[in-house]
Amino acid sequence: SRACLPSIMASDGLGVHSYWSLTYPMTGNVNSGATLLDSIYQVVQKPMWITEASYNSELDMQEKGGQYVAFLNELGKRPWVQGCAFFVTEALGNDFSHEVWLKDGKSTGILEGFLRNI
Repeated sequence: SRACLPSIMASDGLGVHSYWSLTYPMTGNVNSGATLLDSIYQVVQKPMWITEASYNSELDMQEKGGQYVAFLNELGKRPWVQGCAFFVTEALGNDFSHEVWLKDGKSTGILEGFLRNI
């Protein structure tokens, strides 16, 4: 929100969540993924930390790992991005079952897909 702009401009940097999906792709949609980060940076021009990133739609977990590598490659084109944390390592019950890296302490396949694509 533009109402936050004075506070953001007074800060040293900005933490941003970045999500994308089949209907809101990683690039090309101002409301999602790397393109969202670009649109924010055009206004604030501050270092950014991606505090939560996720392909938040159903997808084969190994393919999801590939999406995360692609996202990191996109971030590499943006030197003002300082770091990225992916959502979510593990969650209780079936909450976020399509996004967790671990289920009952065992890999869901995201890590394997990630490693296969780096």
